[in-house]
Amino acid sequence: MTFAKERGLDLIAITDEDPDLVRKFLADTKEPFPEIVAVDPHRVTFQGYGVSGTPSFVIVDPEGVVRLYQTGYTVDGGAPGPKDVLILETVPAGVAGQVVRFAVRGQPVVARLPLAGLHNARNAAAALAVAAALGLPPPAAASALADTRLPPHRSFPREAGGRIILDDCYNANPASMRAALGSIVTASAAPSPSGSSHLGSTGGGGARAFAVLGDMLELGPDSIEQHRAVGRDAAQRLAGLAVVGPLGAEIARGAREAGLPADRIVTTSEPATAAAAVAAWTRPGDWILVKASRGMRLERAVDALVENFASGPR
Repeated sequence: MTFAKERGLDLIAITDEDPDLVRKFLADTKEPFPEIVAVDPHRVTFQGYGVSGTPSFVIVDPEGVVRLYQTGYTVDGGAPGPKDVLILETVPAGVAGQVVRFAVRGQPVVARLPLAGLHNARNAAAALAVAAALGLPPPAAASALADTRLPPHRSFPREAGGRIILDDCYNANPASMRAALGSIVTASAAPSPSGSSHLGSTGGGGARAFAVLGDMLELGPDSIEQHRAVGRDAAQRLAGLAVVGPLGAEIARGAREAGLPADRIVTTSEPATAAAAVAAWTRPGDWILVKASRGMRLERAVDALVENFASGPR
């Protein structure tokens, strides 16, 4: 805010969060915030300016040319300025995760990260910032990211029947749901190893994104609306959705309200039923996210998907 004011710049905040959550945030926040807030659920603005990574600080001149662009993390989480770690590019790599280009205090490095999604690239950037603060050589720190191992059911991609299942069912909240949905949409839209382009969830012809989602527990009094908001976001990203549990039904309701066709939404109490529905919709190359709070034990849907693809036609 001070940076923009001192230089006579108009300041606009752009987010891909759900509009209802943005309104609630603006009503509750006590901190200074830009007067203009734009909601860009498909990150078209970011793509148009070639911006990759979050948080981003961009100065655009009146002709629409980017004059300053910085993305990344400082060790102390400070204000916009020279960053310790910049995320320069993320390239999905299917079941192998992604390849990420960073700049660590100006030194370019490449990391093979066995985890999908921009949110995991951000986590890796934070790890590199810590390594830089400790004086570790950036190439060695970046190389070590290839050995990242998470506990079971956390951002784990596995191939079955030519599909890729993103097993992320250890836990869930609205932010992590959106991050995981973004991961499979980005991954499904990435070029295939043969060089052909996968078109994403609504592009037809290429790889698509599907999900089996369940209850997000312990969200408090706004739980129903937060589930519906996730559903509305999912409707813009997915080619099909199966939900498990009573709060999962609210995700389905939000998806219907946002225009996802009724014949591509299944509501059930049984993970195996949800898995069977999604399996029937998919074809090789598609991505399937499985995610809910730990109490839903949605790894049962992962097991059912693997069994279905092992025994059924591909």
